[in-house]
Amino acid sequence: MKPLRIALLWHHHQPYYTVDDRFALPWVRLHAAKDYVDLALIHQSHPEIRCTYNIVPSLLLQIQEYLKGTEDEVLTLSKVQAHELTREQKRRVVELFFLCHHETMLDPHERYRDLYVRSRDPEAAVNSFRHEDWRDLQVWYNLTWIGPVTRESEHIRRLFAKGSLFSEGDKKTVLSQHMLALHSFVPVLKQLYESGRADLSMTPLYHPILPLVMDTDVARQATPDTSMPAHRYRQEQDAEWQVRRGEQIFADAFGCSPRGVWCSEGSVSMDVMRLLSSCGFAWTATDEHVLRNTKSGRSRTHACFPHSVQEDRRQPITVFFRDHGLSDAIGFEYRHWEPDHAAHDFVRRLHSLRAEIVHEHGEHALDDAVVPIILDGENCWEFYRDNGRPFLHALYSLLAHDEQLTTVTFTDVCASQTYSPDHTLDDLVAGSWIHGTFSLWIGHQEKNAAWDALYAARTLAGTKRVTKQQWRAAMEHIYIAEGSDWFWWYGDDHNAPLREVFDEIFRYHLRNVYELYDEEVPSSLERPMMKARGTSTTYSTMHGSG
Repeated sequence: MKPLRIALLWHHHQPYYTVDDRFALPWVRLHAAKDYVDLALIHQSHPEIRCTYNIVPSLLLQIQEYLKGTEDEVLTLSKVQAHELTREQKRRVVELFFLCHHETMLDPHERYRDLYVRSRDPEAAVNSFRHEDWRDLQVWYNLTWIGPVTRESEHIRRLFAKGSLFSEGDKKTVLSQHMLALHSFVPVLKQLYESGRADLSMTPLYHPILPLVMDTDVARQATPDTSMPAHRYRQEQDAEWQVRRGEQIFADAFGCSPRGVWCSEGSVSMDVMRLLSSCGFAWTATDEHVLRNTKSGRSRTHACFPHSVQEDRRQPITVFFRDHGLSDAIGFEYRHWEPDHAAHDFVRRLHSLRAEIVHEHGEHALDDAVVPIILDGENCWEFYRDNGRPFLHALYSLLAHDEQLTTVTFTDVCASQTYSPDHTLDDLVAGSWIHGTFSLWIGHQEKNAAWDALYAARTLAGTKRVTKQQWRAAMEHIYIAEGSDWFWWYGDDHNAPLREVFDEIFRYHLRNVYELYDEEVPSSLERPMMKARGTSTTYSTMHGSG
């Protein structure tokens, strides 16, 4: 019996949060402590499973900066001894130290839950909390951001059991565990790679929507009525720099070059295909919606076959099409299920898909078929019980012992894949892993205003003569501002605590371009571009689908 190949990819993504030598948001540290290392440790206990970890170089840069001493505000506030906190610091602690998914990260812990209830009147908390209350809150917020595998260590188990009346030494223990996770991130993934159980791929450096950086007009390929910015953004050289510099940072960290690229948000275009091919990459991936937009009228199983893209005598590159339903089932649906039930349902759906492939194409088609399961490696797990560990153990165990299924990496597939004429492309409708369009990054008035602000700063950087040092510094700000997350949070699509910080970071980088060039900063960059939406009570650190 021929098995159906399953290609799992966990996308480890954080935008570049560094502002004025500190991190504007703590998510790199907190997700490293809770998700990134634990996901790899869970994988280590299932040696039969093969999967791919996709690393964004901006995440690697920030991990290095943490290890060199850069701090985020939460970390700085956590280090202050409880009796030394000022009134303003206490207000910030109340504002920041409950930002987590309460159902799974706060409610299960009586002391943490009590502190939350008592802090609903922030000013009353500032006036009434005792030193031990503040210290317990400092410890609990950082403690709840430690992953379930790491929690099994004796010193962390002791703190969960203690529950209250923590000491300054206890606090140092928790923060040291966070730093250990940052130290462990690269070595743990490198060990999985060198053992042959995992592949490593990358995303362009600062997580840009590469097709839009190369030409914003491609947004109209999938949605012709998209409202466009006043100025067309076309910076192919920036896109190439994001790819090549990202590859260098990746290679410096892992000691190997990636064979594949998951472009930010699964965004692709023919320009991107040509760029990746010219850089020597073997594969990339996007969503099945992109294939559906390119080749309408095909059955669902058509997306289970990798396609070869070749143009103008360039080296062909393989493109995989993410199974949207199965990937989003892990990302959004199974969090509400019992872990074993969810894992069995996922495998049942894979069996059903295998049967469809055999029915439509014959059993020999399983030699070429592969089901890509691609999603973020951090954002969904806080919504799962025990941070997803029971579900992942159940899923990996089922996949490892199922004769009808086998796990592979994308590079594995490229090494032996053959392509029929039906599985080759000489054109591709540009799109992303969300609806096969770019609507979450361009088209809304705020998003378009951000593109026009970026265009103006990029035009200045490309036309005014300055020293090489000034130009390089300005361009670094431009590259960061090309990142996808700033545009993601503009518009009416998403609302969450601290969303306005993304607007502040974006404008900070553009202001720096003008200041480096001794030019007057446009007034539009001195005030928020993002309209106030009211305070959301729903916690979210999500940057994309998955």
